[in-house]
Amino acid sequence: MGVGVRIEASGNHSFFIEILVYLYPASGSLDLKALGKCVALLKELDERGYFLACQDEGCVSCEKTVPAEKLAEEYAAVKSLTEAVILRLA
Repeated sequence: MGVGVRIEASGNHSFFIEILVYLYPASGSLDLKALGKCVALLKELDERGYFLACQDEGCVSCEKTVPAEKLAEEYAAVKSLTEAVILRLA
């Protein structure tokens, strides 16, 4: 999970939060319980307005543009959400 900024040629900028969710390990057996946690988290992030995009190696990039004054609040909320989903499905 991280916070970033995009700066356009015009000088305008936007802040975003990005979360990378790895659906399965690069090698080894598939853990269906862990995959279920990933899918549950992706559903929650989608409902919060995150854009989900498939990347290489079974990774899903989840990104949301957030106003600067809301960055800390959104980061804390998503961190808590992530922990809750993982614990709820433990």
